[in-house]
Amino acid sequence: MTPILHVFCGLILSATIVKAQVMITEIQPAPSGEEPEWVEIENVGTKASTITGWQICDDRSCAEIPATRLLAGQRAILTRDVAGVRAASPLPPDARVIEVALPTLNNTTDAVVLRDEQLQRVDSLAYDLARHPVPRSLERQGEATETAVLYQDRWTPSVDRSGATPGRLNSVVIVASDVGIESVKGADDAVLVRVSNRGRQRMVDVPVIVQLPQRRLVRTVPVVETGQSQEVSIPLTDLGWPLLQGIHQAQVVAGAGDSRPENDSADAVLHLPPRPGTVMLNEILFDPLPGIDDYVELANTSADTVDLGGWILQDEGGSSGQFPTGSILKPQGFLVAANSSTVADIMDSGVPSVLSSAVNFNSTGDRVMLRTPSGFLVDAATYSSAWHSEHSDAVKGRALEKRSPALVSDHASSWTTSTDPRGGTPGGPNTVARRAPDTGTLGVSPSPFSSDERSLRHPAMITFEQPFTQAVARMTVYTPEGALVADLLESAYVGSRGGAVWNGRGATGERVSPGPYVVVLECVDAASSAVHHATAVIVVGD
Repeated sequence: MTPILHVFCGLILSATIVKAQVMITEIQPAPSGEEPEWVEIENVGTKASTITGWQICDDRSCAEIPATRLLAGQRAILTRDVAGVRAASPLPPDARVIEVALPTLNNTTDAVVLRDEQLQRVDSLAYDLARHPVPRSLERQGEATETAVLYQDRWTPSVDRSGATPGRLNSVVIVASDVGIESVKGADDAVLVRVSNRGRQRMVDVPVIVQLPQRRLVRTVPVVETGQSQEVSIPLTDLGWPLLQGIHQAQVVAGAGDSRPENDSADAVLHLPPRPGTVMLNEILFDPLPGIDDYVELANTSADTVDLGGWILQDEGGSSGQFPTGSILKPQGFLVAANSSTVADIMDSGVPSVLSSAVNFNSTGDRVMLRTPSGFLVDAATYSSAWHSEHSDAVKGRALEKRSPALVSDHASSWTTSTDPRGGTPGGPNTVARRAPDTGTLGVSPSPFSSDERSLRHPAMITFEQPFTQAVARMTVYTPEGALVADLLESAYVGSRGGAVWNGRGATGERVSPGPYVVVLECVDAASSAVHHATAVIVVGD
């Protein structure tokens, strides 16, 4: 469980209960875009109150508030631009928006003072935005009882999803029961929903509902303690992926019927990944010569065009860049992503998709991850400089190329050093590419093959088709007597088609003796745990 943290921004931190009938309850001193500045006042008494000749001030000037009658519990928003406030925020029907020549509030430090007709200070606050997460508003804290809100002389940034609550009960006011959606985001292969409890009551058996046009899922969180949050992980397969692909609107709801229903739901746009094995890493330059940037080439093994606009390329350290709008990956085509257009100098045709921010891959080893705009993992490879050919004398400035786009990316045997004089083949077929064998269940090419890397018949490419849309695969090589020789795939996520490579070496790296061996493929369906087996004979012919 994760504590919910509140930032107090250097404001007045005493928890004294404030007893004035009309109070300042929220301010927006640093709005974004076209939204104007505003100050919210509230009648916290039990009777209506008419304010006449009152002023709202900052450290330098004051402005008179038009005569206003506020019912018990009613709020009014003071601003220079009434239309701007109404356009920026959805307001409740009873909220008043009053045009006032509001003093310009500083975006650093300032004070807001409410004065009555005798210029006596009714209420005030001083703020310092040095640690304030602008453009969130500042809200007055308090606790709601059955009859009133007991406000404190303590202020903190709004925790409302929109960043402010003009005309509404402050999001930092504690209510009896308040379970809500804190965030909805994508992980590698799941939607993560974080549910928080900001109320006074411990919440038990909280339902979390994910509603898609095609499907409705319900999960239950056993307990969410007050002031804590819990994360619910919903696998993509439970949403119908990979049969369900593309962009989908989802509504996520937590609980029902609590004291603050406005934060019970959240809308999310889910950019689901394509089928496994469709969009694949195909070439990586991670240690370039001067004048050329790192690049990653993607291959599309399907017959469908894929729009990569907004997709994310990321390294293990967390740095990432987004693909620009118009990054189109054509069927059976290639697309190059780079930090700059310098890679165009070694491309035969086309131009690279320049990422929104630089992703500089480590020159000795790193992890390359391709994600949809929602953060779902499409493909990944944890490369090492040791993946280069042992017969390449100089590898700086040379890319790693995949032997076939369909091969599992996160495996060293799928890659080797480009032999192109320019150092790589961005945007075109790889120099080491081999045509994958035509196969039904399991195919090997060539067979016999050579375990000598310098041979034209090296290595063996093993491709497969299996009946599940997504599976966890293991591929192993045995002697005819059943002794284990090598693991080619271990707990690899694969699509209905895929492949691996055997270099003719055993588990300790030694070249095996010539002769026949047996390749065994085992796939476990990610949805049902059903198992598929296939075997093939592979011959080392040295």
